[in-house]
Amino acid sequence: MSSLKLGLLLASLALGACSSQSEPGSESLAGVSSEKGAFIATFSPEPNPPKTGENALAISLAGADGAAITGAALQVEPWMPAHGHGTSYEPVVSELGDGEYRAEKIDFMMPGHWELRIAVTAGETRDGFVVSYEVK
Repeated sequence: MSSLKLGLLLASLALGACSSQSEPGSESLAGVSSEKGAFIATFSPEPNPPKTGENALAISLAGADGAAITGAALQVEPWMPAHGHGTSYEPVVSELGDGEYRAEKIDFMMPGHWELRIAVTAGETRDGFVVSYEVK
């Protein structure tokens, strides 16, 4: 492989890693940057991979500097883009400490492509993530 092709491949992989959109079917996602770049997070669904019915999501949240974010308010909205709807249940988010959070009662009521739209407020900073999963 030529050095130009290798360089282009590495550059495209690096750009993809910075996206707040994950690839459909992804399971655990590490080092995801928020939409405005204020936060970095790791998302681990439970069960892994997600399934139709009730799920949970472990979230590790850090600032852009890598320091754990504590005391943040997180809202998680499951959304099915193909059908233009979410669910009738609101997930519950708990802070576990040291930048660790857990969202429970995430209801994927049918199989298909789902997004989790995650809003984060930490002090005066507001930003968000969108992560995607293919639910079976």
